[in-house]
Amino acid sequence: MKEIIDTVEITPKIAQYYAKWVEKGQTSQLNQTNTLNQKFTLLSFVFYQYLIRNDNLIDRFISTVQSAKNSSFRAQKDFSFELEPQKNRVMQSLEDAYLSTLNDIEAVISDEKLSAVKKVDAISLLVEKKTSLLKNILSEKKVFDTVVENKYDFIEKKSISLQGKLSGVLKAIEFDEKHSNKNIIAAIKHFKDTSNITTTAPREFLSEEEQTAIYDSGKFRVSLYKALLFFHVSDAIKNGTLNLTILSLNIVTLRII
Repeated sequence: MKEIIDTVEITPKIAQYYAKWVEKGQTSQLNQTNTLNQKFTLLSFVFYQYLIRNDNLIDRFISTVQSAKNSSFRAQKDFSFELEPQKNRVMQSLEDAYLSTLNDIEAVISDEKLSAVKKVDAISLLVEKKTSLLKNILSEKKVFDTVVENKYDFIEKKSISLQGKLSGVLKAIEFDEKHSNKNIIAAIKHFKDTSNITTTAPREFLSEEEQTAIYDSGKFRVSLYKALLFFHVSDAIKNGTLNLTILSLNIVTLRII
């Protein structure tokens, strides 16, 4: 019926008005109008039903993504909180090792009993000894330097659940390609048209950090890619860079969620 709806220019507002009239009125009232008015009113009603179902899909998509974001953020926060005591201990050990090294070198330099040559030898031995200690501490510190990477691990864990809930929704929604961000549109089209996501999937919609994260030791993280796609689609709908082919009845509300 889309061609007829477009021809007679039934807008979402018009559809909503007549649909509400149908819902509140009685069959006898509709039958009292002429055939053309009956068809126009019922067509508006059908169009409105399509719109509200489209809205429901969008609402479900955004709320599901937001729930996954909140859950992964809490998991990451809990992980960081658990590591906090160890992190403080390692950072204190690192600071103590640096200060100890500097104090020991200063003591060697200040020792008037040692010749310049012996001072150099003593400092060399000292640095060699301290370097081994610092390497051990720095290896522990690497755990905390990978917190950003851990963030994507938590997001990836949500992917299977998101795919089950949102893959069909994303494939059903029709987006306005001409008036939307071309990078996210390219990724959505690829997702709809391809059953097996591989390294050929568009990545331009991702940030540099995310593009790095979707590869783990050269292996493409398909589940992480899909989760990030869902996240970006949700954000793009809300900020208006991804628009629907059919105007949503509550698109203004969606953009301020």
